[in-house]
Amino acid sequence: AEKANWHVTGMGVFSTSYHVLRVIRETKVKTLVHAGIAGSYAGDIHLGQVVEVHSEKLVDFGSERADGTFISFQDIVPSVNIDSPPFHRGELVNVSAPMDSSLRTVSGLTVPFATGSKNTLLRRSRAGAEIETMEGAAFFYACLLENVTFHSFRGISNHVNIRDREDWDVYLALENLGKELIRFV
Repeated sequence: AEKANWHVTGMGVFSTSYHVLRVIRETKVKTLVHAGIAGSYAGDIHLGQVVEVHSEKLVDFGSERADGTFISFQDIVPSVNIDSPPFHRGELVNVSAPMDSSLRTVSGLTVPFATGSKNTLLRRSRAGAEIETMEGAAFFYACLLENVTFHSFRGISNHVNIRDREDWDVYLALENLGKELIRFV
């Protein structure tokens, strides 16, 4: 079996983009596994549950109009086509089969900041994703462009709602995520 190497990318798209690309280029890795925590939009995903992410969308990357409505970066920059690789209909999709069929596969939403207000919650909920992260799309984007096989796992730490950290269980999410990762290694 191949030896597992562990790297910490940090939080957010910038740190993740840099570290994932560095690992790909320096190690010539064949498969990458990304792991972290996420908030869930789906009521039937419980705190601590571990999911495998099969697609990611970017939300809240762009500009805001004076009236508070949002313009996506794809609408601002004409050269960004939501159907041009690595995007497919505005999503970054992992074409690899799930690593563990016992885990629920979900769609992710990558955001620049955690949801905290009612307006943000409503806007993001319309995207139709099941979970919210701050790194997923960066990981998918780098792996897809570099043609590296990848898998993304998330432990659910909270239900996405108007910000209330009292309802979060980061410890349970990380504990269960760690147990799942040990099974793969």
